[in-house]
Amino acid sequence: MSFYGPAWPLKNGTDDLFEMNDSLKKEINFYLRNILLTNPGENISDPNYGVGLRRFLFESFEDGSIDLLSSRVSTQIKKYIKFINVNRIVVDASAANKDNGILSLKIIYSIRNQSTQEIFNLELSPETTIGLY
Repeated sequence: MSFYGPAWPLKNGTDDLFEMNDSLKKEINFYLRNILLTNPGENISDPNYGVGLRRFLFESFEDGSIDLLSSRVSTQIKKYIKFINVNRIVVDASAANKDNGILSLKIIYSIRNQSTQEIFNLELSPETTIGLY
């Protein structure tokens, strides 16, 4: 039996009612993806939850938007995923990404009291933003 939450999208499990995440990394990736893609105000029980990453999809990133995005991501993670430390947030604002409407984000993090660093990557484009999972 797993100590982690269900894997998304929900599927019937063999040992549990649903297929479960089988590692802490998968569980953290779910949490990160959820925070990044949820718009502020979308979560009824906590209107401050979420980064709303899709809002930044067509930003030029020339007016401090990268700093605003990085700050928002960092603040949300500190508040809602308290057991990880964010070491670095990298936003790819290359000309090629801008021209193609792509937003690439990399979060380098470590789990508290562990020295190993993990990398979470998320790439959004107008074609890939349908659905949360």
